[in-house]
Amino acid sequence: PPPERARAELIQQENGQATLVLHKEFDRAWRDVGIVLDRVSFVVEDRNRLQGLYYVRYSDPQKIRDKGLLSKLAFWSDDDQEVDHYQIKLSDDGADTRVVVLNTEGEPEVSATAVRILKVLYDELK
Repeated sequence: PPPERARAELIQQENGQATLVLHKEFDRAWRDVGIVLDRVSFVVEDRNRLQGLYYVRYSDPQKIRDKGLLSKLAFWSDDDQEVDHYQIKLSDDGADTRVVVLNTEGEPEVSATAVRILKVLYDELK
């Protein structure tokens, strides 16, 4: 039998932005991404299906790990956890759906955190 096609691919565009390509139609991809966001370390603050946007808060475990021991013990500090806001954009691409991470202004996010967000989605959806 011919090899089975992967359900998802994680690629990098020329501009440096990571993109998750889901090999499924937009309707199904929208539902599946929403389920994964609810299941992992994201807080969905809002969503706009017509624009293909999930507005999320994400607490990056890598940033928490990178803090030193003393800053972790500083219980009086106001910033116990760094929480960042992102937009996760789904775009209909015919038989496929493309997923990218945008910053709060709606511009492409090219940070390592954006790649980690897409990697979490990829791991759950592949």
